Amino acid sequence: MYKHEEVSITLTGHSLGAVLSILSATDFLHNEWPKTTPSLQDRLSCVTVFAFGSPRVGDRNFKTLVESLKKLNILRVANVPDLIPHYPLFRFTDVGEELHINTLKAEYLKRSLSLAHFHNLKAYLQGVEGTQHSQSELKLEQLVKNGLD
Repeated sequence: MYKHEEVSITLTGHSLGAVLSILSATDFLHNEWPKTTPSLQDRLSCVTVFAFGSPRVGDRNFKTLVESLKKLNILRVANVPDLIPHYPLFRFTDVGEELHINTLKAEYLKRSLSLAHFHNLKAYLQGVEGTQHSQSELKLEQLVKNGLD
């Protein structure tokens, strides 16, 4: 019944899980893709990664590989006060598109100066739902409508 339907794959993760999601999606499209059935190759429209609080993955060569995979879409969500998305500092680079959220502006989150608080998945999810973007508030519905397609 669904054998001709378009297929998309979505991976998500937080912190190390985000790194594994990015690596898995890249590996699938770069190494496994030629081994899939021709019918799946024709029907696969995209592989999407939503990476929350991900450290940097790979060097410039890895970034070039990721950018060459036209069916791979990566959205890295980074909380402004979180230090983890900026590490490692040397030889590693960001891949995909980055969405900056700032949970310091979230009125409904408990205030804390703990660095772990800024890397918490719950804070990330609440930050995506109602973060401040430029001059206006960004709602989750707008995020989905305006460009994660």
